[in-house]
Amino acid sequence: MNFMKIVSSFLNLPIAWRSACFLVVFIGLHWVTTRIIPESKRLPERDPIAWAQDFFLRSQKPETLILGSSIADRLDPFNKDPRTTMITINGGSSFDGLAILGALDNPDDLPKVVAIEINRLVVLHPKEWLSNLLEENYRHAWENFPILREANRPVALMGWPIHVTLNKAAITFNARNGLITASEPVAETAEETAVFAADQAKLLELNIQDKTMELDAELDPKWIQEIVATLDAHITSLEQHNVRVILFHMPIHPELQKLKGPQTILHAIKNAFPESRVPWVPEVSPSDYQYTDAVHLDAESAKAYYEFLISSIDSILLRPGT
Repeated sequence: MNFMKIVSSFLNLPIAWRSACFLVVFIGLHWVTTRIIPESKRLPERDPIAWAQDFFLRSQKPETLILGSSIADRLDPFNKDPRTTMITINGGSSFDGLAILGALDNPDDLPKVVAIEINRLVVLHPKEWLSNLLEENYRHAWENFPILREANRPVALMGWPIHVTLNKAAITFNARNGLITASEPVAETAEETAVFAADQAKLLELNIQDKTMELDAELDPKWIQEIVATLDAHITSLEQHNVRVILFHMPIHPELQKLKGPQTILHAIKNAFPESRVPWVPEVSPSDYQYTDAVHLDAESAKAYYEFLISSIDSILLRPGT
């Protein structure tokens, strides 16, 4: 009865007061939820905005930072070293990560080593979300008000639990209706495996044809000069703060690697930054790796290349005079 009186009294309040009460309750629930759900269980755990914000907010910056595009992003799931962080932007390039580094308020927060993937440097200008993120007033807002951070958005907080719940419900429903075996996955026959492999091979071939049209085009020499000049400015700034810079070029499908676009970028960067100035991770044979869509490594190859990359960086840092 008392509860009904409270509800009745609340409904009789002016709408402004009711709205204020809802806002207070929402903020309170949001504050509690952010402390209950760990960051590893939130939806945007691979969201570049969340990554960038997390990088700014860390009290201790990583010793090694690997920058890249979606090509290098395939390596990130295999990075288990807390001293190494990757900022690899799908649809972007290493210039996005370099812009984030350039926005750090304290140069002492810079990592000791920065490894830069050069495959996608044709994507020169930062995305709009990154430009907004780096704007001083915008950055100060989410730094001071946790509710504004990407990982703390309501959809991010509740998205993962909802996803897991719906996934479990679907598995239970399918198991009860005989659509799947609850205890173990249905084994594929040799014929089904062969059909799947053929489909994947055909899809890869179509991707190669599609990417060939894009990557075999001539690049404007002035555009290449701007890319080199921008990279040079970033590297010079890092070196002035005693940051060790390393360059690396990831493998893509052999049929694409030999095209004008990739070769033009590779040769331009190598000519501008020879080993005598900036160390390079040794190149690998593209044919030694497998690809999902001709430009991105599959999981097994990504793991192999990640281990090679980290080993190569360690070797470079052990060279005399480094």
